[in-house]
Amino acid sequence: MPQISIPLVVFYVVEDQPKMVDITLLVHEHQVSPESYIDELHHGAIYCPKCGVMCSRQPRKKAKRKDNVDGFFFHLKDFEHIKCEYRKAGGTKAGDGDGKAKKAINLINFNGWKSVEDDDGGDEDEDGDQDKKGKREVARGSTGNRTGGELTFGEDGSLLKAGNFSTVSRLLQVARKSLDINVQFPGHEATRIGDLIISVEKLQKNSERYIGKSWLIYGVPTSIESGKFKYFYNFASPGHKFAIYCDREVVMGKEWQGRERGRYYLFYGLLERRGDNSTVVRVTELGQAHRVSLSARKFFSKVGAG
Repeated sequence: MPQISIPLVVFYVVEDQPKMVDITLLVHEHQVSPESYIDELHHGAIYCPKCGVMCSRQPRKKAKRKDNVDGFFFHLKDFEHIKCEYRKAGGTKAGDGDGKAKKAINLINFNGWKSVEDDDGGDEDEDGDQDKKGKREVARGSTGNRTGGELTFGEDGSLLKAGNFSTVSRLLQVARKSLDINVQFPGHEATRIGDLIISVEKLQKNSERYIGKSWLIYGVPTSIESGKFKYFYNFASPGHKFAIYCDREVVMGKEWQGRERGRYYLFYGLLERRGDNSTVVRVTELGQAHRVSLSARKFFSKVGAG
């Protein structure tokens, strides 16, 4: 059963440390927060105050994980049958089944697109890129509980609930970890992130399948044009022209040089028909656009094969 983060554990030392103790023995013992945990002192002697199961910390010896999530406590596995308020089922209704339970947990929620007014400076380009800005997003709470979201972890302490997103950059960061994370937009069914990402080439081969829906579309533009109010990212093929109509403020906000084509550009938006053999996506918010270097080809090849 998945578990949520344990805010405080109890430090309880005995000669032969059991994997589980009676919670009445923990009432007057010293409590430890993730921030005050010292591995050499506490490991193997900390317990959940609600169920008495031994706990551990991830990571054990550093303040944060590699993805910049703050260290947290979790129950040791093999005690999933022990009821605890820090464990919970993933589904919201009885009888939903394992599939829906997993989908409910393995989720990232839309938190409104980041706008030009929200920008805190700096760009989020390139692959190191995921990244400078990605880490800043996490630090501000996109995968933590500072925005009110509840961290959810697997039995082994692995992070299951990916949190919130407000940028395509964040979506890409999550997709690189797993294409099976589900994306939740208000008023819509949660969708597997791997099913939201499509290449321009795939769109051009069968545009009818995608028109009228929103997608995370990626590709290398064949040309980039600038107008008074918009930039036009064009992707032409013999049978179909696809273009992104991107507000000038978005391009300026990202500090992109207007006609840099040698990169993958990613845009999220509604695909609309324009003429018999042409489709467009309109981008009005900063968070709807992102770009990475061509070294991301290996990742996009994996997406295309999925």
